[in-house]
Amino acid sequence: MNRIYDPNGSQILGHLSANGQVYLINPNGVLFGRGATVDVGGLVASTLDLQGTDAKGTHFAGNGQGRVVNEGAITAAPGAYVALLGNKVTNTGTVSAQLGTVAMGAGSAVTLKFEGSTHRSQPLVERHRL
Repeated sequence: MNRIYDPNGSQILGHLSANGQVYLINPNGVLFGRGATVDVGGLVASTLDLQGTDAKGTHFAGNGQGRVVNEGAITAAPGAYVALLGNKVTNTGTVSAQLGTVAMGAGSAVTLKFEGSTHRSQPLVERHRL
């Protein structure tokens, strides 16, 4: 879990690699720039803040003014997931999750529901109005 409290958006311009799940939360934006490569076990990039997790899912909400933008190449482990969440989400790059799930949700509140085993968690995105 990476909560970034910086007046600027986060910029991933090189290579990001992790064998586990990565959460990048910055209300001022998250940019995966041209030429960036992300290879992770699972990814959530959000301008919405994590509100908590319960039996209904993982809840995000907020009024972050930044954007989540992917211009690079994001790859999740087989059977894993990538979720790009925020008030504004743009993808002009590639996102891959072989036998997994790619979710892009734009709104001020989102719930990710993970179904399946821990190795093959599949998020379902529900948007909510506040």
